[in-house]
Amino acid sequence: MPASARRSVLVETGMWVTLVLTLGYIALFAAVSIVRYLNFHYGGDTADYAQMLWNTAHGQWLQKTNIYTSGNSLRGGHAEPLLLLLAIPYALIPDPRTMLVLQTLALASGGPLTYLLARVHGHTQRTAVGLGAFYLVFPLVHYANIWDFHPDPFAVPALFGALLAFDLRRWRLLALCILVMLLTKEQMVLFVVGLGAYWWLRRGERRIGMAVIGAAVLYALVVLVPWYLATASQFNRDYGSYFSDVQGATQHGSTSTGIGGRLHAIVSLLGQPFRVQNLVLALLPSGLLFLLDWSTLVIILPLAGLFVSNEFTNDFWFHHYVTCVPVFMYGASRVLLRAPFRKHGGFITIVLIAWAGFLGDMYAYSSLNMMHWIHDPSVFLTRDDHVRAVTAFIRYVPDGVPLDADSPMAAHLANRTTLYQTQNATQPRLVPYTLLDLHLDMRDPPPWLVEDNRKTLAYIQQHTGYKVARSDPKHGLYLFANCGGFPASIGCNAHK
Repeated sequence: MPASARRSVLVETGMWVTLVLTLGYIALFAAVSIVRYLNFHYGGDTADYAQMLWNTAHGQWLQKTNIYTSGNSLRGGHAEPLLLLLAIPYALIPDPRTMLVLQTLALASGGPLTYLLARVHGHTQRTAVGLGAFYLVFPLVHYANIWDFHPDPFAVPALFGALLAFDLRRWRLLALCILVMLLTKEQMVLFVVGLGAYWWLRRGERRIGMAVIGAAVLYALVVLVPWYLATASQFNRDYGSYFSDVQGATQHGSTSTGIGGRLHAIVSLLGQPFRVQNLVLALLPSGLLFLLDWSTLVIILPLAGLFVSNEFTNDFWFHHYVTCVPVFMYGASRVLLRAPFRKHGGFITIVLIAWAGFLGDMYAYSSLNMMHWIHDPSVFLTRDDHVRAVTAFIRYVPDGVPLDADSPMAAHLANRTTLYQTQNATQPRLVPYTLLDLHLDMRDPPPWLVEDNRKTLAYIQQHTGYKVARSDPKHGLYLFANCGGFPASIGCNAHK
């Protein structure tokens, strides 16, 4: 496509229609994200990243409070240098809602970028608008937008950019997009390797493919290996938990019946129904058109990694799948260029939009995994009496002091150097204040909601030196002061 034609694409009617649809997406999902945050439906990850951005903006680069030991360190479960750049807007508006809006913008960018891809490929404006709308209704995009904050969505525009740059032969832009992808999260190395393999083996660009694969390997050696060495204990714990099923099957098989037993154990493990189920749930909204294009190579390694992860990771962390969506769009666009599809491209995109929307609605009624949250606003938009009580209660927590807090409340109190999240019952000894939410206004709160709070409360009750600085017994809200370790804490003098 000539440069003049590319410039005209940016101002043509189809692009404006796609931008209007994208603005609608931004308005809806930014509002939903903010309301969900205000109603305390964002937890550990949002608190973690807000604290990391806060610390980075105040000179402690990428530091967060370590749940395994006392003090702060790099986050060992993930390597995400892109957060250094995200700390700039957070420094200007230091509020977790800043992160949520930026996440929405990153995901929304896929609408016009899909349109641009389609036009570069030679599709009509109608088909390009349809593909852009198809991206905007894709369930995985919605899920990633409202399931806490994560850096993964920021790889989406970078991956779109890399695919566009290759097709337009814009090598400097390609290098920049590859760099952003790698900086986003450690698993993006697998995507970059996939891109290099695809461009080398199927698009005939051996030199570009080798350079891209080399960049992924170099990044792994220069950044990921030192990051791992600096955070080995955390990395091993987190990744050991992610892939504990495979490790357990391998060890069990090897100790029972040798290599044959090990292989049988692994095959049995990979045949577990939830793995196929979740992979199908993630891929089905695409209509599987992308499978007809060789660009599928790009996502083979990432999907294999998710497939072998344990049930908790596989079932709840669907936001990892969102980085596959640009490949779904790219592959679908290329497939629709083929003779059997090209004449009916506009109609096919309408079918794809309806199909993705239908599945999104179906997921709203499924309790199989967290995908059911995406189209059921009553789950997180209702502001009940408990939410109002928590909103009033956290105002009494002193600004900036080291704190151990229930995760949803921690997401509202993350702008501090030290922040534990009731993940270890002994953490109250390390900080002057502990904030608990026992949900006593619920008849039978689920264990995942209150278990860590109850364990922390038991630790406090078993040790001397802790005083109640403030309480709301009706709702089960308690702010404890560690008077033994920090006698100047609020509420300590009054109990002497």
